[in-house]
Amino acid sequence: MAIFVIIILVLFAGLTYAVLVLLTKLIRSFRMLNVASDEKRKYKFTLLIVSFIISVLTTYFFLFNSPATNYKTAFIEKDLQGYKVTVKGKRLYMVHDPVSMFLRKTYEDSAEYVIPRCEGVIKGQELPVEVGYYKSVGDIIIKGKHLKINLYADNYDDKTVDPNTWNGNYNLVWRQK
Repeated sequence: MAIFVIIILVLFAGLTYAVLVLLTKLIRSFRMLNVASDEKRKYKFTLLIVSFIISVLTTYFFLFNSPATNYKTAFIEKDLQGYKVTVKGKRLYMVHDPVSMFLRKTYEDSAEYVIPRCEGVIKGQELPVEVGYYKSVGDIIIKGKHLKINLYADNYDDKTVDPNTWNGNYNLVWRQK
């Protein structure tokens, strides 16, 4: 991952530098300015620093900043099998072309957990698992109006434990049917 980020950063810095050089040449051609060679060297160095800063900030924005978030309110209601907890949030659309990567559109998504009781610690092993899905490990903790989800998928294929995207703390609100 680190090498990927460095490669992206260097490529984007070069592209930004090239764009800034072309823009300054275009502006100078309109103004018809002649600049001394020592001043040109300082100017190129300044352009290089500015392009590097722009590329670092842009790379950080696209790689480490996401509009995908979990809403802070979770809903609980009585269900035939026990209780049902619903959490909602925003997720990014999958990127299939370069334009979509820059648009960063989101959609609303939700997850439902069927739990046996409405208070205390519910282990991941107590959650029902549909055929074809991994079992959950970790726990869901409910204390009054507070909910904490700390679940992981027991990925036996890759021999890893993958975190659930809905992990976090929520304010719990009861829903009436």
